Amino acid sequence: MGDESARNDHGSFPQREDPGSSAPAFENKMTPLPGVTSLVNAPPPPAASSDLTPDQLEFYVRASIHQDRSPGNVLVVMHPGKTYKVPRNLFTALRDAGYGVTRVDTQADRVHSVEGIRDAFQHLAAEGKPIDVIIVSGDGSVDHHLMIAVYWAFYPDLVAYRPGTIDCSAVTEQDLESLPPSYRATFFKHVPDGSALDPSEETIRTIWLLRQRLEDDITAHRPVARILRRARRDRDDLYLALAILATLLPHKVVMRPHGFDLTALSTASRESTFKGLYPFVRSICPFPAGTAADNAVFAGVPGWGYAMWAGLLGKLPWMAPWRRWWEQRVTRAFVNYFLHDSVVVPARLSVVQLDGAWSRISSHVVVGPGGGHFFTADLTSKTKGMIGYLKRIPQVVIREGIFGSTLVRVVSRDAAGQQKSFIEAQLAEGLYTNRTFIAGVASVTTTDPTSWAGQSSLVVIPPMRRRAGAGPRLINLRGVSGFTEAIVTGIIARLLHVTGFGVGTMAGGGKMIFLEPENQVAIKEGEEIEIDYMSLDHKPRSVPIQISGDPFMAYHIGIRVLWGPIPLLGKRDSLLLASTRRSLNNVRLQQSYRLRGVYIGGVYYFRHHVGEEWSADFVGRTGLMRPPHYLPHNLVLAQRMLLDAWHGAGAGDFVDTTETGLEPWRRGRFAHNNDQSAHLLLLREPQGTLFVRQVRAVRGDNAIYESRCHYRSVFNAFIIDRSQTIVYRNDESPRILQEDHFFRNAEAFQAEAPEFFPVIGSAPGEPTLLLSENGTERSQDGAESGDDLLTGRKFPPHV
Repeated sequence: MGDESARNDHGSFPQREDPGSSAPAFENKMTPLPGVTSLVNAPPPPAASSDLTPDQLEFYVRASIHQDRSPGNVLVVMHPGKTYKVPRNLFTALRDAGYGVTRVDTQADRVHSVEGIRDAFQHLAAEGKPIDVIIVSGDGSVDHHLMIAVYWAFYPDLVAYRPGTIDCSAVTEQDLESLPPSYRATFFKHVPDGSALDPSEETIRTIWLLRQRLEDDITAHRPVARILRRARRDRDDLYLALAILATLLPHKVVMRPHGFDLTALSTASRESTFKGLYPFVRSICPFPAGTAADNAVFAGVPGWGYAMWAGLLGKLPWMAPWRRWWEQRVTRAFVNYFLHDSVVVPARLSVVQLDGAWSRISSHVVVGPGGGHFFTADLTSKTKGMIGYLKRIPQVVIREGIFGSTLVRVVSRDAAGQQKSFIEAQLAEGLYTNRTFIAGVASVTTTDPTSWAGQSSLVVIPPMRRRAGAGPRLINLRGVSGFTEAIVTGIIARLLHVTGFGVGTMAGGGKMIFLEPENQVAIKEGEEIEIDYMSLDHKPRSVPIQISGDPFMAYHIGIRVLWGPIPLLGKRDSLLLASTRRSLNNVRLQQSYRLRGVYIGGVYYFRHHVGEEWSADFVGRTGLMRPPHYLPHNLVLAQRMLLDAWHGAGAGDFVDTTETGLEPWRRGRFAHNNDQSAHLLLLREPQGTLFVRQVRAVRGDNAIYESRCHYRSVFNAFIIDRSQTIVYRNDESPRILQEDHFFRNAEAFQAEAPEFFPVIGSAPGEPTLLLSENGTERSQDGAESGDDLLTGRKFPPHV
């Protein structure tokens, strides 16, 4: 049970009175606990998870799953306002089962709170017993208190205390001259000195609220009298001057409360952190209380019903017998779950950068500006339950969906720092999710929280009325449809799960129906997303951001997935376990049939590949461009996208040879370059598919290369289905250089695989099209082309 004298009357460790500006560094002299799973003693992965082979992925996922529940120490991290939601004898029952139980309460002062939780971890770790964590709080306490504390305790070199600052030293006289003359004469006779204020979270939030209230008036350069009237402050008020300056020049004003520097954690190597928290914490279990109740529901933790009614039961003395009976029932169920009916599975975390400072950890969501406006209201008035949240939705939709004026630039990068995707567009909402604890339920259904084998996702939701760029102001309902889809699927998934039904891919590994593929991005361990928010004239703009339920403001955010997993405790039949099983099933299928995984518009697909890869050498030798994974439904836009890409690859200028005339539903588009060495065809086929053909004559090689791609239509785009690259030479039979097939899930693969397996020979190097004497395909071992290599059934020859 550790040093009992160090604990207060509630079983908590006492807090230091003033962590202040120099919270002490903790020298980690502890040895990781003996491995209860093979991950503790596993070697570092040889590559990033996106580059690991399926068998390697399965090894690390399986190494992170265990069922060790031997008695150890339990650290209860408790929000003081949620104590009444926990059965009064629950922790006594855990002590009777042989566990040591220590409680530490979160505090309003985040630095003091994190330090107290860190100290508790250090005391318990010194005993050498396994540590299990039970968290009774909301999402904000999970990420902004617990997660930072546990990394500070066990990776002290990667987390450091950072004093807050309000700094305007980057503002120059030239910057002041760019401000409206009336503002400069009234508020900025000199650069404001932010050091006169204490950079506490309360001070920063006061300035945030002023910015929110005055932004529209300030950016429109409204009269000073109106600014003062709406601010309800004097003209020489320092808060008001900082709010105005931070609105007009957000990239020149630094406002950061006392907190923590996570830069070293964000840049830590894969080799040093791939084990995550596994060597130090055996499991993390959320209790169903507060805004994080969903975390417990989808992990199968008992007690949700009791927590919902505990407040009422405590206020009615005549309900005391009923309360005692319910408490006993929940306690028995929880102890059985905690000791016998649970499994530890790996999940991912992300570290978040705000305006250049890596300072937050997120297991849940990062969202803004719409969601930022949604949660900023919590600074002035609480929602009072689900009804309060629902009442805010129309206001947010109207504000950002119709009248919003925010541009966003989104760049995703792989673990090596190479760019994966780029988006620059007007948006109403940018929504990034890990959904670590709740198995990917709600908001972004493409998210799969399983570490190593899953992915985190970002969707960029466009506004209903486009105000940026040239051309007509288009009406786009995809954004509000996607927003509605996220809410509806989340509610349905919750209801289905609570009532005992499966929720399928609504809980991770699914797809967004209404959003276009280019508006969805997926990243894995070590990968990063950078988001810049701008006004319509491309100037930096600070917008409201929500990180795991807590509001912030930023003009730039970075999100990076940490290398190592955290151990979550889930019930055997919970959604959390189902998500992990789905990830493992996908990995096994890839191993069985030599498949690979690829993300198309943020959605996971299986890819079966034969032959050469689309390397820079292959592109240079064939003169072809790699087929994009998706194309817009509009053939004119699709042709323009392909021609721009081919032109950029060195094919020269192209001439559109499509026949002109009145034919609004034209089936095809045609183009060739000036010397007619490159031809492009797009043909909309009767089955609703799109056929794209590239032909390139390479004179130095005396060969003609052809790429044939078939795209299938989904609700919002054409998604690649299969592609084939063939070379033609004189006096030689056509040879297939490479072939790809893409499948949305295992069922699609099993249904479609027989159509293509016999077509390709397995000869090393360059697989060939296997033709019999009468022109039908034949497999390499001489079997008829009608033999299904998977099931033995007959099927028609593939043409």
